[in-house]
This record gives sequence, structure tokens and C-alpha cells, in this order.
Amino acid sequence: MISVIMPTMFMIDGTVERIKEVCAHPLVGEVIVIDNTLEGGNIQEEISKLIYIEEKQNTFVNPAWNKGTAISKYDKLMFLNDDVITDFSLIDKVYDHITEDKGMIGLGEGCWENTGEVFEIKLTYEQRLAYACLFFMHKKSYINIPEDLKVWYGDNWLFEKTGKQPYKIVNWKVGGYISATIFNVPKIFSVAKEDEAVWIKKYMM
Repeated sequence: MISVIMPTMFMIDGTVERIKEVCAHPLVGEVIVIDNTLEGGNIQEEISKLIYIEEKQNTFVNPAWNKGTAISKYDKLMFLNDDVITDFSLIDKVYDHITEDKGMIGLGEGCWENTGEVFEIKLTYEQRLAYACLFFMHKKSYINIPEDLKVWYGDNWLFEKTGKQPYKIVNWKVGGYISATIFNVPKIFSVAKEDEAVWIKKYMM
């Protein structure tokens, strides 16, 4: 089984529907939704497999990934941005590849471009744009992201610091808004820019 981790501020239309869709997948054992809105209460119904955490504050993406990983029941993890739209049969194709000896398995070429070529999972040595909007990872390969990185560079940390070879998903149709929340909320974008300075000064290889 797999644990799905989704931080969200419920700014994207259809978020609850996507949560229901991924919850319905037979290989998904739980979906951990971390609600970073100030008011909470954005889900008012019982949804099977849903672990709904109302933070009542914006804890930001990277700390939410850390928290979701810490409380997850299963070793296989899927990290899902709330603004990603895809066919969750992807889980069937990636599931057996989520092993302790691998690092991240994120989105590569032919995903956002929708080329229609043959699906593959391949080695990668670089992060393309939107690589970590949807990614898989084994819990034992995850290394907590430092607390001074809130929004950006959590994916860089996991890509570079685990010591495990990262992979990419090639030619799987993915759509959505690509980090719409970050770029449309000035306060969050400001925090992201602070992350950039921290990454360059402290953690960049």
C-alpha cells in the first residue's frame, strides 16, 4: 500500500474531487491532507482513507511534507501538489519502483508536454521544471527537509541529499496549474524567495 501526502490551501477548484479520486485507488492506503488555511474546515464530509489535518495556520509545503512522512503508515509514499491533474493509474505503473535503494521518482519530459510517446521510468541527474509537483519516494530514503526551507528547495534537498539515485517518469499525461498558490499569494512568494537565499548560502552544492 501507499501513503499519499498533499499539503493544500484549497485555492484550486476541484481539490476535494481530486482527493476523493486518489483515495479511491486500490493501492492507496491513506491520503494525508494537510490543510494550511487559517480557518480550516474545508472538508465537511467523511472520505474513506482520508487523514485530514487542520493546521489553522500556513505551515508551508516543506514542513507539511516532513509531517506527512513522519505520520504515514506505509513505506511507499506519493507526494501530490493540489494543483496537479492526472490519471492516478500512474500509481500502478510506479508502485513496484518505489524501493529503498532509489531516491525521488518525479516528472520528466513528455509529462507536461503530453507527447504521447511510450511510458518509461528512467535514471535522471537533473530536475526539470515541475519535477516535484508529483513524486514518489520510499520512506526510508526520505531525509527531513531543514526547518529554514519552507516553500522552495525542499525538492532540491530530497533530490541531492539522500545519497540515492533519483528517477524520472517519462511520457505520462499531467496537467494543472504548476504551483499556482506560490505565485498568486504575495506572502508565500516572499517566503519562497527567502528560501532561495538560504539554499544558496547554506545548502547549495
